[in-house]
Amino acid sequence: MRHFLFLSLLSLLALLAWFAWRHPERLPYLRSWSFPSFTVLVLGLDEGNRSDAIFLVYVNKTGLKALILPRDTYCTGGRKINGLYKRLGPQGFTKLVSQIVAHPIEGCIVVPFQSLPAFFDRTFPDGLTVSVPYRLRYADRAAGFSYDIPPGIRRLRGRDLAFYLRDRYSDPRKRGEAARVERWKLFLQAALAELRQPKNLPRLPAIVSDAHQTFPTNLSVGQVMFIAKAFIQTQNFSVSYLPGRSFRLNGIWFVQLDKEATRRQARLARLGVVIPKDLRVWVLNGTTEPHLARKMAERLQRHLGIHCFAGNAPSAFVATTTVEYTEGTLIPLAEEIGKEVRARRIVRRKDADNFINPSIIVTIGQDQASRWLWEVKKP
Repeated sequence: MRHFLFLSLLSLLALLAWFAWRHPERLPYLRSWSFPSFTVLVLGLDEGNRSDAIFLVYVNKTGLKALILPRDTYCTGGRKINGLYKRLGPQGFTKLVSQIVAHPIEGCIVVPFQSLPAFFDRTFPDGLTVSVPYRLRYADRAAGFSYDIPPGIRRLRGRDLAFYLRDRYSDPRKRGEAARVERWKLFLQAALAELRQPKNLPRLPAIVSDAHQTFPTNLSVGQVMFIAKAFIQTQNFSVSYLPGRSFRLNGIWFVQLDKEATRRQARLARLGVVIPKDLRVWVLNGTTEPHLARKMAERLQRHLGIHCFAGNAPSAFVATTTVEYTEGTLIPLAEEIGKEVRARRIVRRKDADNFINPSIIVTIGQDQASRWLWEVKKP
């Protein structure tokens, strides 16, 4: 029996070695499958100890991925998730989010808003240059604060930088949380560029130590340093807002998460399937059914968290649904897209070298037209 187990293990190792030799581009994802991402819950708290910002950050060999959980997410009992932190505390809240995404969460970092201005002043003593897309202005007499930040390229210091991240009222299109998420992305890009400068790299250990002392966490200094280094060194860092629909209950607006899409996006992030920032995904209609590509592109964006462009294939009589990719590192994502559209073929595009950006081209054929015509009507 012992010899049998030894031979079985040896055979498995030989099989894995053969697979790695034949498919070197799959090595990062093979490692991710064996060792899932290190996942951290980052909670931004307002003055009332409500979770005003909820991030899930996935750290792995292939890059970083952040999923944003809507603060107005509906929870059992008619409560918003942002109001549950005060009752549950960091440990209970982490357990709740873990149940939502259906996987373990290794750590939690709590970021009280009142601690941010001073921390930003210490981290960026000369300020941080960010893009202010429109005038940010708000006054709260009851709370005793106000701010007024003009649009344009601005170098903001601690207090203004904190309100730049927090503002939910100034967007001319009244998008609220969605507009704030866009500014979070701009902030992360600016912070990454600033911290990567040679003069700031030696300061990283001090910044990490300061963060560990300033923000309550169950992570060690070494673990926070690991995350900080991954953030600075990564070439793949993406942010997605988990999908859901807004609804009104007893005069209060909530967000009902798309449970299937949330768990699929979390699973992909956990496995290290990171979406390159310059990725282009095209969904082409190779049938005579109108609007099919647009509906499918919307579905892919909701389920997988990727932005898609819709269009028409050169022919309206394509027989087989196909997913084509331009780089070997896109294979895991192409396979997930293939499952979603039930593609018969997933292949590397023959003219892949002509593409400037990493790209995936989905062509919907007649073999799936009738099935998808019904599927895309589902919410």
